[in-house]
Amino acid sequence: MQPDAKTAAILGFFNVFNTFVERFGWPGVILCGTGWFVVEYASQEQKRKIVDMYVLGQGTPYHILLLAVLAIVVLLAQSRLHSNKMREMKARNEVVEMEKNRFFDQLQDANKTLANMAESRAEAKKASSGRK
Repeated sequence: MQPDAKTAAILGFFNVFNTFVERFGWPGVILCGTGWFVVEYASQEQKRKIVDMYVLGQGTPYHILLLAVLAIVVLLAQSRLHSNKMREMKARNEVVEMEKNRFFDQLQDANKTLANMAESRAEAKKASSGRK
């Protein structure tokens, strides 16, 4: 079943968004999104007020507190994303390690078999040359 154009567009948006989160993390996505929104939609006066409040620190301290809380929440989200990724990578590494050990055991068994075959041939050669 093929999704319609609207569903495909929504899925595409979330795929791109997921790629940005994986590449830059939640702090980077929030910062870039906020920056884009301000550049695109804020008037000159609003941009001036944003610079005065957040860059120069003028005005009430509550906006700084709100910004700090937002930063903590975003960093916690990034930490959770990172720990989930690390858990996934550790699980993958365990699977690779198990496969490596299995192949190594098979290689050792094959080497033992070849050594036994070579030893049997050598004994057979000695026995046949001793009869002559």
